[in-house]
Amino acid sequence: MSEPRRVFVYPHYANNPWQGLMYSGLDPEEFHTVPIASLDELPTEARAAEDSVLHLNWTAAISQSVPSLVESFGAVASAMGRLEAYQRAGGRIVWTIHNALPHEVFYLGPEIELCRWLCDRVDAITVMNPDTARLVAHLYLLPAEKTRVLSHPSYPDAQASTVTRAQARSELGLAEAERVALFFGMLRPYKGIERLLASLTRADHHADEPTRLMIAGARGPGYTEAGITTLLGARDDVSAYIEHVSDERADLLFAACDLVVLPYRGGLNSGVVYLAASYGRPVLVPQIRENTHLLSEPWVFPITEPSEAPFAESLSQALEHAVSERAELEAAARAFAEPRAAIRVSTDFAEILRG
Repeated sequence: MSEPRRVFVYPHYANNPWQGLMYSGLDPEEFHTVPIASLDELPTEARAAEDSVLHLNWTAAISQSVPSLVESFGAVASAMGRLEAYQRAGGRIVWTIHNALPHEVFYLGPEIELCRWLCDRVDAITVMNPDTARLVAHLYLLPAEKTRVLSHPSYPDAQASTVTRAQARSELGLAEAERVALFFGMLRPYKGIERLLASLTRADHHADEPTRLMIAGARGPGYTEAGITTLLGARDDVSAYIEHVSDERADLLFAACDLVVLPYRGGLNSGVVYLAASYGRPVLVPQIRENTHLLSEPWVFPITEPSEAPFAESLSQALEHAVSERAELEAAARAFAEPRAAIRVSTDFAEILRG
């Protein structure tokens, strides 16, 4: 029996569930995933590289992880050389595009240079947002002949959760009558938490019942501990869990909430949308072109207020629908998640790895 094909994974983030979901359906007798900490670990000799694949993900690990612009250009040039040598030795490269650009771009020129080079040189490109080619065209052009749309996978553990709304609210100390919105995931400046907090204050004026916001996620780049404390203040309408959220805690939070709110300023993809769908929860997202493919879904509500402005009316209306149409919206969200099961997406990904 031949050895499994090695799939080198770079970068590999153990705390990002997406990678585990994407590899969950790979047959271990056919594929062996090998996380690498640097592209220098890629083999460049024919016998070592032959019949292997590099799955390349977030390019910020190459272009944005050095202290100066000059070093960024150097890192990009070095990466191109290593990738080219790997391909010459018989390796293949599959690139997944997560964002048009990294969320925090310090060195724009080297990043665009790298992305354009990858478009020209890699063997296959996968995208999750079906509008990606159009959305990145002002930066780099995706060759249609080697680009494939693979949906972000849904989350099987969330789909299997049996925690009830009543149980979750009891454990979290939430009143049955409260309208509860959830902001879930690492806190980063582009996610618009300040705008959400301003909207929450005003949304209460639109409702008969009190509105509560749960914020759950670790503090990310761009925020200090003191900054988060100042941002949240001593509000009695916010329950904050500023930490890594365990699967058990996530089950409670999603079961307890009425609506998941993602007031992001931009971004091609969000795993939280698919996590919410897996739990059967409706979402509120900005009405921006990156979300065009989602906004026709009945369980997805738009933030219609201008960018950066508070969106109290959109929040209040979405919560009203979420409460009054709970069963219908849950069914619609779960129906969206079902065909995007991780095992199906991963099986499709295996075809691309085979080449």
